[in-house]
This record gives sequence, structure tokens and C-alpha cells, in this order.
Amino acid sequence: MLLQPRAVYRRRRKIKWKYIIPVIILALLLVYMVGSLLWPKDTVKPVVKTVCEFNAQQSREKVSVVHSPITQINDYFVYGETLNIFNADYALGKKDLFIGKTVILINVCDGLERVYMLESTVDGQIPIEDLEEGFYEVYVMINLQRHRVVSEEIFKDSFTTIRRNGEFNYIDLIADRYLLENNSDGDPTMDKNYLFFHVHKAVETDEENYDIIIDPGHLHRDLGYTDFGYRVNNVVEADELLRMALLLKAEFEEYGLKVRLTREGDEIVNTYNLEGRLHRAYLSNAKYYIELQAVGAGNSNVTGMQVVYSSFASPRLPSAVFRYLIENTELTSTGIRGTGSIPGVVPSGRSEGFDGRMVIRESGGIALSAGNYSQKARDENYSFAGESRLGMHTITIEYMYITHAPSVVQWNSQIENYARVTAEGYANYLNLQRLP
Repeated sequence: MLLQPRAVYRRRRKIKWKYIIPVIILALLLVYMVGSLLWPKDTVKPVVKTVCEFNAQQSREKVSVVHSPITQINDYFVYGETLNIFNADYALGKKDLFIGKTVILINVCDGLERVYMLESTVDGQIPIEDLEEGFYEVYVMINLQRHRVVSEEIFKDSFTTIRRNGEFNYIDLIADRYLLENNSDGDPTMDKNYLFFHVHKAVETDEENYDIIIDPGHLHRDLGYTDFGYRVNNVVEADELLRMALLLKAEFEEYGLKVRLTREGDEIVNTYNLEGRLHRAYLSNAKYYIELQAVGAGNSNVTGMQVVYSSFASPRLPSAVFRYLIENTELTSTGIRGTGSIPGVVPSGRSEGFDGRMVIRESGGIALSAGNYSQKARDENYSFAGESRLGMHTITIEYMYITHAPSVVQWNSQIENYARVTAEGYANYLNLQRLP
């Protein structure tokens, strides 16, 4: 009898992955570390900061010179296209050490100097539209000596000019002793936070930056009811002012300006608070604000036009626009005389030390102490206006006494011409050219 061989069953061992997987990962890490040491990749070098067209060493030599004597900047703002700097914290109507002094800007790039007198008006210091591209050191003449302007704190802030020939400039205010360093961990570039103006072209069109705000008066509920203005001589004031605003917008756009209206169509927009006219204007970053108004009188024979401006500004801009209108249209002056020499160009009356004209005051940012006049202004405007270093250069144009019937007839026949001449008056003052 033959015996059949018995089948031998081998026990299969299970792979213990919970031990093997960590070993594989550790091995891969070791391979990566050894590979990194033996074949290092190209490292990204930090960007070397420079100014103008200089290399790194030349840039440091240009800005690292020890300047003495020095004087401090403690406040600043822009009103329209005018940069204002102050030795002390700014207070409306208070004279500062810098007022009446001469400021000297030296362009590090080419060594050329620009000199300006620092006036007390909010549009009377440094015209930023006048600055060519470059990197400027800032000096103030005190006791016949050039004092280099420095800041105790490091800061950087930026503003823009309006569009000219389709382009606008950025003006960066920089006070930073680590100016050419990538961080503040090591030695600073300079021994103090010297103030510089960096002026450069915008690299692309900024769709959020507007140049001019046009505010057709009325059609608001500021006092709890809908204000349409005067309804007389077969016209409604709110509607006529919107007509002018639309015409002005089209005229200014012929110069390449970006223009926004505070209201359009039959939209009812209040003056104060979020989404109000002033808030819309601040969000636009506009530099100039034009409030359009007509006025009325109990005596239907009273006639004339006038332009109102901030009592803390100079009459230069309103005078230029007013005179151009008077000389190139059939409009005549009200004859009301302000502090200047031109009847019909009138500074805002003051109330408790502030401009009494609400829109002029509240559109001026820090320059005109916006958001501080009343509790209502503090509650509804301070959040966006009270600390804004960009104040809009505002004038109110009162084109006619709407209660004077012949003026309304003339308005209807000449409104397009009024709009064209108004824009031309601004363009001449602001050195603008119509686009081809």
C-alpha cells in the first residue's frame, strides 16, 4: 500500500504596514535632506531697494548723508492738489511754525531744487501737480538756515494728482530710516526718519480714483421732507441743477477727467451719513468738488451769479472760474463783495470758527475740520471725514436767482454754453488740455 504524501501548508506572514510606512517616510526625508545638501537649488535673493536710476550703493550714498540742523513734521494733509505740512499737530485757524517759511525740495535724482512759500491758506503750500517725477528731500528755512525735515514716527502715505493728458502722478510721503532695507531687523539706512516725497507715474489706470465730484443741489431729505428747491417760473430747481451736472460731467470728460455725480435721475440722496453725498465723495478720492446751486429772493428783480469758497482757502480758484464765466457768457455778478477784490467771489461766512457753508466745510477733511462742527456732524460724518487727510477743494457755484424770470429764460437758452465755459475756466486754472 502506497502512502500519499501529505500537503504541507505554509503559514503566510502578514506585512505590518504600521511599522513599514514610517520607515519609508523617514528614508525619503533622509534622501531629500542629503540631496538638498549635495545639490542645492538656486535661492531667491531679496530685492535690493534703490531710488531713481541709481544702484544699491549709490542709492544709500544719496540718502544716508547726516543732515543738520533738523526740524520735525508732526502733521500733514492734502487739500485738492495742495500738500500742507506742519511742525505741530494741525488745528484749524492756528498758526504753525512752518507758516510763512520757505520749503525747499531737492530732487535726489537730478539735484534740481524747487522752492515754495508756505502760506496760511489750505491751498497755499506745495502744489503737488507741479512736481516732476523724482525723489525729493525736504527742507524748511528757519532763521536763515536749511533745516532737514524729519519725523519722530515712521510713516508712509500716498496721494494722487488729477488726470492730465490721460495720466496722473502718485506722491508718496515717506519718513523711514529703514527706507532701503527689506526689514527693520538690522541697521537702518539713515540715522533719522528723514522726510521724502516720491513722485512717480501711475503704472495703470486706477478706476477707483475720481478727479472731480459734481453735486447738483436739492432732492434730499436732510430736514425730513423731500427738498426740490424752488418751483418757480415753470422750472424745478433740483431738475435744473441735475441738467447742469450732466452737461458739466460731459464737458470735463473731454479733458480726460474721471467725474462722479452725487445723485442721478430721480434718486433722493441726503447730504450727511453713510451713502450720503459727502460719503460718496470721500469714497471717490476726488480732489475737486463742485456744488451747484441756484438762489431765490422775495424781490423778483434781484439777479446775478456768485461763487462761494472756504474762508480758510485763497480766492485763486473761485476767482479764475468766476471771471471766466463773466467774461465769456451773459452772466453778471451779484455784486456781493467778500474779502477779495472781485464782487461775486465770496468766502463762506464763519460759524463758531468753522466755515458756515455745510458742503464746503464737510468736504474738506482734516483741512477744514470736517465732522466736528456739530453733534450731527460728529455722529454722521466723522467716521469717514474727520480723519481724512485728503480734503476736496470745494466751491459752490450759484448760477442765477431762479426767482428772476429773465434769468431763467437765459438759463434755458444758454445752459450748454454755461457748462462749457465753466469747464474751460477750471481747465485753464488746472492746466488741462482737451483730449484729441
